[in-house]
Amino acid sequence: MAEKDRVRTEQFRFTLLPEENAMLTKNAFEYGLSKSEYLRKLILAESLTGKQWHMDRDQAKQLIYEVNRIGNNVNQIAYNTNAVRFSSNKDWGELQTKYFELMTLFCQFALRENGEEKLWYKKILELMPKDDSSSV
Repeated sequence: MAEKDRVRTEQFRFTLLPEENAMLTKNAFEYGLSKSEYLRKLILAESLTGKQWHMDRDQAKQLIYEVNRIGNNVNQIAYNTNAVRFSSNKDWGELQTKYFELMTLFCQFALRENGEEKLWYKKILELMPKDDSSSV
């Protein structure tokens, strides 16, 4: 029988210590589930394949490589800016772009709830300077 066709009629209530409740809340949040859904999956021995993100070794290597490249680019721009004591609009724009790329990479791993990534991206766009000559 499909899950949506089932009607749950039995209620069960139990008491937790504050630390236990915090652990339950944290674990359910990490899988993108409500506390009830999380407990049901545990009881039914269902696989907890929520929003936790795992990467294999090759993906981790690629991520580290990309972050290092962005860091190198930012360092080169900073060095050139300090050496010349002048930063052209192109250099400043590239520095901002690389910085926001790096922040976006990290936020993708940090946020697991639906809608939070869009909110984070919106905040990033708000932080970027408004340039009349080009549109984002």
